[in-house]
Amino acid sequence: MLFGVGKFMTTVSLLLGAQELHLDRVNTSVGVHQAQAYQQKNMDLSFIVNLREEIRDFMTIFVGRMSNNMIMGTLFLGIAASFICEGTIDETAPDFLHHSFYHCIVISFFFFGLAMVFAMKAVSVSYAESRQYLLHMVPDQLSFDDFDYVEKVNSSMKKWRLPVFARFFQKGTDLPLDELSTKKTPRPPPGENKFKATGEFNKLWEPSADASNECMGNGICALCQGFALFALGHEYDRSHWGAVNLYVTLSVAGVLVANRMLTIKFESEKEPPKRSFRLCIRLFTVAVPLMFLLGDLSSSEEVVFCSYLMMALLHSLLTWMVLPAAESKETPQQSYEVKDLEAQETLGPMLHDLLAQSRENARESMKDTKRVHATGHIVAAFAWFSLSLWIAARAVGSFHFNQRIDPSAVEQLSINWPNGLVAFHAQALSCSGDGKHLWIANRRGIYKVSGGVSGGNLEPIQCSPVSGHLLDMTAACDAETGRCSNLALTSNNDLINCETQERYPWYQRLVNITSISAGGMEDLWYFDGIDIIHNKSKLEMPVDGYPLKKFEVLGAKGSLFFAEDGRLELRRSEGEELGRQKDWQLPSVATETLRGACVLDQGESVVVALQDANSKRPRVLKISLK
Repeated sequence: MLFGVGKFMTTVSLLLGAQELHLDRVNTSVGVHQAQAYQQKNMDLSFIVNLREEIRDFMTIFVGRMSNNMIMGTLFLGIAASFICEGTIDETAPDFLHHSFYHCIVISFFFFGLAMVFAMKAVSVSYAESRQYLLHMVPDQLSFDDFDYVEKVNSSMKKWRLPVFARFFQKGTDLPLDELSTKKTPRPPPGENKFKATGEFNKLWEPSADASNECMGNGICALCQGFALFALGHEYDRSHWGAVNLYVTLSVAGVLVANRMLTIKFESEKEPPKRSFRLCIRLFTVAVPLMFLLGDLSSSEEVVFCSYLMMALLHSLLTWMVLPAAESKETPQQSYEVKDLEAQETLGPMLHDLLAQSRENARESMKDTKRVHATGHIVAAFAWFSLSLWIAARAVGSFHFNQRIDPSAVEQLSINWPNGLVAFHAQALSCSGDGKHLWIANRRGIYKVSGGVSGGNLEPIQCSPVSGHLLDMTAACDAETGRCSNLALTSNNDLINCETQERYPWYQRLVNITSISAGGMEDLWYFDGIDIIHNKSKLEMPVDGYPLKKFEVLGAKGSLFFAEDGRLELRRSEGEELGRQKDWQLPSVATETLRGACVLDQGESVVVALQDANSKRPRVLKISLK
């Protein structure tokens, strides 16, 4: 009996000891589990802090990039504005060179403005998206660190399981610790990099930044081309081949900038049509400056027309390239280099929704950005296309006025040029109506032909010190006495009587005067770039856009208009022939341009000086218009 009681007590003590060991093991396991859970929460908090710092760093770098774009855009805008205000092309340069220069500068001004607008938009987008990111990327409000796992175990009946009866429990002998957590935390798959996935978030800001860089490249390319045209036309008649060298150098610089900064991207680089687009854009970028230079050297407006048309086509291709394509349901259109970021489940539901919304915002921003960028190219293409239409209209007008003068009515004057005179670049010409007096001038001096329109020696005359260079001359003659005075117009707004050395102070108040014509000793007409105006009555004679180089007022017979390309037009002003015109084409050779002209015998004949940029002396012709 006692032996049986002893065995029972021994068995009970063993059971109690086993239960105590079991409780110790459970408590130890639960404590370790609780420590691991707290450690995981601390790691999650540290991870969130690191991600927030990462996105701040991305934004700081991105805003710095856009600030640099805005600073550079402001600098280039100032340079372009200074060239618009102060840049001047030589008066002897052809009209298409003037128009091309100002078009390039204005287009560069336009693209620099777009680049700054896109940079500011990129900064605004990055701020808004980063703000949303920082507001959402916060610790989970449901994860509290005051949960006591040990207390949860002590209140569970499963801690009293006896090892002897463990085999009767279907769930095994271990305590199911997963039931002790308030929320099951998903575990990331092996090898996933959360920093990389979150770091790609800043690519959602890139559409406006890429558009800013593209517009900056377009603006710099147009500005370099404007510099090249300025170098070509600033001293056009003085050192043309040196200007050609500068033009080539600056054009090459513009082409290199364009090829470096303009990234021609498509959704699929392997499609043949889009690869051909890329090739056309590269070829046009190189061919347009070369074509324009050939047109200038040959004085061929047809070649210049081709260069204008090619430039318009170049901007049209760029417009086609940047326009947003229609999105397909299978493969949505992406913005520049922004990848379609799939939401990462491991970053939490809120970050999942945030990335999805930001991706949609990036697509909409890309569409708006591309539309504005394409509009800029459309404006540039329209500007160059309008210039090509202007050249075409001039060509049509030239064909209409192409009434050739009979060669028998042309007489070349025999002028004895001084032996020491290496070259003479004619700038102006004047004569008396009877042909007894004939003056010819270059930019710095005035010379008289001893025999008038009969030819003779070239004799320098003394005129009041000329400030600036000569623009035009006219002869003021007294019909009764036959006395004539030569009036000289200078670039510094001076009108000088070379016989009396008198200056006309009233004339210094005028601006933009390029040509003058005297009607006797008292009347004087001048051209202000828009109308021909009488100095006393201020009556205006419209020019109607005629490319006027020189004019002569003939009183009741009307006026003779001379164009630089050799066209001559007689416009009637009174009587039954009011408004009727008669037109001629001067017998110029190759690249000769009109340098000066005057009228004989009340418009029955004219004397003209023709010269090209490479000839050493002008041809002076007497032409009968009967």
